[in-house]
Amino acid sequence: MTKRVSVRDIARELGLHYTTVGLALRGSPRLKKETREKVRAVAERMGYRPDPILSALISYRNAKRPATFHAVLAWVNNWPDREALLENPIYRSYFEGASTRASELGYKLEEFWLHAKDMTPERLQRIFQARNINGLLIAPQPRSKVPVELNFHDFSAVAFGYSMHPHMLHLVTNHHTQTMDLVMDKVMELGYRRPGYCILPSTDVGGNYIWISRLLYLFTMHPDLTPVPRLQSLDPDFFKKWINKYKPDVLIGYNSVLPVIEKLGYRVPRDIGFVSMAIDTTDQRISGANQNDFLIGKIATDVLIGMIHRGERGLPEVPVRTLVDSTWFEGETLPLRKSPTKAKH
Repeated sequence: MTKRVSVRDIARELGLHYTTVGLALRGSPRLKKETREKVRAVAERMGYRPDPILSALISYRNAKRPATFHAVLAWVNNWPDREALLENPIYRSYFEGASTRASELGYKLEEFWLHAKDMTPERLQRIFQARNINGLLIAPQPRSKVPVELNFHDFSAVAFGYSMHPHMLHLVTNHHTQTMDLVMDKVMELGYRRPGYCILPSTDVGGNYIWISRLLYLFTMHPDLTPVPRLQSLDPDFFKKWINKYKPDVLIGYNSVLPVIEKLGYRVPRDIGFVSMAIDTTDQRISGANQNDFLIGKIATDVLIGMIHRGERGLPEVPVRTLVDSTWFEGETLPLRKSPTKAKH
């Protein structure tokens, strides 16, 4: 059998200390880019492959030790209004989850604002390089299909959700298909048969139109459901006419829909049920899907740090999507319907 090429073998070939080679193979920012690339080239030529048993042992030992500071990870904020990003409870949970996981692994998550005074993408990249920051978490964009004008060649980068355009990075997001299935299973189980979809087309694009696509599919698979045309506007007059015309027995939307319904005079859930596609975990009243945003933030950080350790830089040849399932939150706005509306045939 051919002897496995070790880190020490590569070190002897290059005339370097084996710890330097180890750092280079892990993509450590403590070394110059040229050194990392030289070590990787020689390792590839010599046929080096990591020992999986040794790697597992090192991971186990590291997990037992208190985390020590390694480097800064960048949270890239591309919102014109800096504070607006973290005012969104979903995105704030992303940040908190990512920051917590970074700290657990010995990193620090730091925000960088692309719209700061005199800031340009080129200047931000120089800041990253000067500070040896090579891991970027690209926060959700202020609207759908927004580009991030950074050159990712020298960085490991992970995006949240589908709002960045084009989709050229690995991304972590909610499992939207599973979320709609979860919501509709509960809706049907509790006796509702006329669901009204209240997420506007302009917002739905942010989820890559997955929710509405899945809902239309479910209508075809469940003939006992009565399809209701989706809501096109949250204007109160339009909203009320839509409810009066189509008579949905449950509304499906974001939390912001609930106060609009109640201002129109509807009592929830006595007059109409309501289910949120993305609950705020601090609100115990609203029933719906908990997208596990904090966990999404932690997993995005795990993916990013794994890329850094493997030396994966630049745009991936094949972007990978990591999807996190939702869990159901009972709340009070979707009780058992005593007299379900029967489907019309």
